[in-house]
Amino acid sequence: MLGDKEQYIARFEKMLPLLADTSKLEKQLAGAQNKHGSMMNSLRLYMEENTRQIQDQEEYNRHFSKLDAECKKAEEEIESIRKKILSQSGRKEQIRRCLDELRQCGDILEEFNLDLWNSMIESVTVCADEKQVFLFRDLFYGIISCNEV
Repeated sequence: MLGDKEQYIARFEKMLPLLADTSKLEKQLAGAQNKHGSMMNSLRLYMEENTRQIQDQEEYNRHFSKLDAECKKAEEEIESIRKKILSQSGRKEQIRRCLDELRQCGDILEEFNLDLWNSMIESVTVCADEKQVFLFRDLFYGIISCNEV
C-alpha cells in the first residue's frame, strides 16, 4: 500500500467530501425536531385544556398516554439521527487521520509506526498453528480484507 500511497490518498481525498456530507441527516434531524416540537406543544395544550375543562379522566389519560408515547418515539428518532451524524463525522475523522499518517511516512517504513498500524489494522488473531490473521480496516465500511500470514 505504501508504494501506491499517492493514488490511495488521492482516491480517499476525492471521496472525503461525500463521506463528510451530513446535510441529508441534518435535514432529517431538523424535520424530526420540528415534529417533536409540535407534539410537545399539542401535549402542553391538551394538559392546559384539562385544567380548564372537566373531562372524563380515563379518556384524558388514554389520550395523554398516546401523545406522550408519540413524543417519546420522536425523541428516539432524533437521538438515532444524531448518532448517525456523529458516526459519519467520526468516520470522516478516522479517514483524515489515516491519510495524514500515510502522507507523513515514506514509501518504506524503517521502523514500526503505531499510529499507522492503528489506523490500518482492525485486529490480528494468532491461531494455534502460529498463523496470524490480519483484519484490515476499510476506511469506508470498517473491514476490507483478511490476510493470513
